[in-house]
Amino acid sequence: MKDSFDLLIDKYQISFRVGHEELTPSGGMLEKVMVAVDHYNKQSALFGLEDHSLNPFLLDDQKTRAFLNGFSRLDPESLEKLKGKTVYLNGLALKLAPGYPLSATDLESGFELAIKDESAERPEIEILAKENAELALQTAPKAKAVVNHEDALVLDLENQETEIRQGQAGNLPQVLQQLSLARSRRHAVCMVWHANVEALVRQFPEEKAYQLELQEARAALDRFLVAPSSGMPGGECPEEKTKETAMEIFDLRNEYRQAELTKKTLLPDPFLQFEKWMEEAIKAELREPNAMVLSTADKQGAPSVRTVLLKMYDREGFVFFTNYHSRKSREIGENPQVAILFPWLDLERQVIVMGRAEKVSTGESMRYFASRPRGSQLGAWSSAQSSAISSRKLLQMQFEKMAEKFRHGEIPLPDFWGGFRIKPHRFEFWQGRQNRLHDRFEFTLDAEGSWKVERLAP
Repeated sequence: MKDSFDLLIDKYQISFRVGHEELTPSGGMLEKVMVAVDHYNKQSALFGLEDHSLNPFLLDDQKTRAFLNGFSRLDPESLEKLKGKTVYLNGLALKLAPGYPLSATDLESGFELAIKDESAERPEIEILAKENAELALQTAPKAKAVVNHEDALVLDLENQETEIRQGQAGNLPQVLQQLSLARSRRHAVCMVWHANVEALVRQFPEEKAYQLELQEARAALDRFLVAPSSGMPGGECPEEKTKETAMEIFDLRNEYRQAELTKKTLLPDPFLQFEKWMEEAIKAELREPNAMVLSTADKQGAPSVRTVLLKMYDREGFVFFTNYHSRKSREIGENPQVAILFPWLDLERQVIVMGRAEKVSTGESMRYFASRPRGSQLGAWSSAQSSAISSRKLLQMQFEKMAEKFRHGEIPLPDFWGGFRIKPHRFEFWQGRQNRLHDRFEFTLDAEGSWKVERLAP
């Protein structure tokens, strides 16, 4: 089975997603899927649903293998419909195409392919559905009971949070941690309940009771999604201001929903992907889209960090300009390995680039310096960057002195000022996603000068 499966997957370039792990065809897919299933099961167990004798997130190894074995039974026409698409595996079981649930027999002996809605914008094959109506009948009431149990627990913890914020004794960080876990667990089981009732409605469309329960499950799911984070009702918390601020920061959070980054939408060239995102950041009118956080370290490995401005980039690297006597310049002289980060927060994105920094040519520095506003040129001459000064007045006096010195004609390039080019050997593209399950892709430069790309766990 292993050889025939892997050959088919390679031939038709079928990808798999196990939970949030994307597996692209590159040989040995069966083993990769089963390893991912094992990892997925270990991660899913963290929900603690086994305490309720309900853990539908786990994937049964034997049934998963049986499902995968179904590919060897498919006819060529069906396999052509799967070509280049993604099959999803998760604990809400295995499903092919919207509205097509798999039965227990399907899982054990392979499946009949039924792709619907081929005109859909997304080409992926979604996986939903429970094994069969019998299992759904057993699981739906269990899931509903667990949702009710978790509802009560969430309400109790929210009351505890409110009481602590109003001044009663208690450990707020611990309560908030328990509340976050309880909400996540409730959300997980609520999805299970909804999926099972949905399967029953498809199986028994005439049963009004299932339709009403589906509305109830959907309302419960929506209630979770729109429930606001609890704030501080009532008056001031009678704690010290610093503790109050710490509590408020502890509870700050946003959900990331703007976009996704997949292997299919990711450009194969990291420079082109960066250019695409930079253009989108500029188009979105972000404040200083070329601002980047630059990290350097001295020869002892002690790090320092600051924000600088990207002034040009191409396939040779990313260029910024600075005083060659500054701390960053001294540290680059001792240790040229640096990292930069573009924090495009409003787009829920960031890009990290790691590489080696080296000085640009004097000609490049001269061309850029000549393009700067006159005041910025005078500022470069006036400031001994990173050195201690007694007052701002002294800095202003030096500026005025330089203005007088160069009041006639062009201002020359200081011999202590110029650019650095960072030649990258690693890129990471990060897109924020819901439930902190972010999309991360890393490009690394190999010895032959080719870029290898991998998805990273968030």
